[in-house]
Amino acid sequence: MKTEPTKGLFYVATGDKFIKEACASAQSVKEFMPDVHITGYFDKAPDNCQFDEIIIIDEPTHSFGDKIPPFLDPPYDHNIFIDTDTICLDDFSDLFSVLDYYDMGIAHCVIKDCAPDLDIAPDWFPEQNTGLVVFKKGATRQFFTEWNEKHEEYKKIKGPKFQNQPAFRYCLLRSDLNWIVIPREYNLRPVHGWIASGHAKVKILHGRGYPMRKALKRVNKVTRRYKGDHLKPRVGDLTMLERIWWGILRKFKLDVK
Repeated sequence: MKTEPTKGLFYVATGDKFIKEACASAQSVKEFMPDVHITGYFDKAPDNCQFDEIIIIDEPTHSFGDKIPPFLDPPYDHNIFIDTDTICLDDFSDLFSVLDYYDMGIAHCVIKDCAPDLDIAPDWFPEQNTGLVVFKKGATRQFFTEWNEKHEEYKKIKGPKFQNQPAFRYCLLRSDLNWIVIPREYNLRPVHGWIASGHAKVKILHGRGYPMRKALKRVNKVTRRYKGDHLKPRVGDLTMLERIWWGILRKFKLDVK
């Protein structure tokens, strides 16, 4: 009898562009983690992709809200959710051990989706990036249910395309969930400029556009572990050209979190 996997990775994508991204990301994951089980939640089945299971989303909204429902009934006991616009650079299966200590681990967000008219959270409470979440099934269901409800509430105020992270931030502040922030090398965002500690190898790049392609050439190539300089961080500052390109992408909404 075939046993169901107890841990694995899953993506959520609606629309051809994002399904294609998910396929490319999953392929990069399989290069470093060939045995990891990967599930895809899509509005239609892709061809020739690195997924062990496909679950069809029946009524997609093609918005940020599409990715929340799979969190309520995830495919594994121990789950890693990852956004489609990611590239794996190294084995990150060690993230599953986060759940030996916590119910959830989530990456820090380098910006805030501020909405002054919404009572989200005090300025001192950080926003987390929902592009990488490791969590236990069951222990987190109530939290994700509240996230889904709050996001639906915000959509009625701000419109159907409103980001899902503000609702996540709202719920996280008021939750008693046992959670931890995952280090940035597991979700490095080069489109915003980046820094990773001198002893850390970047596991996942998250983003699109020219800065992302630039980071693929530069990241992990210089470790700074030589000449006795073990504490110097790797710093990636955006050049003027990169900043202009990023501004164009943002203006025309060609690059989203």
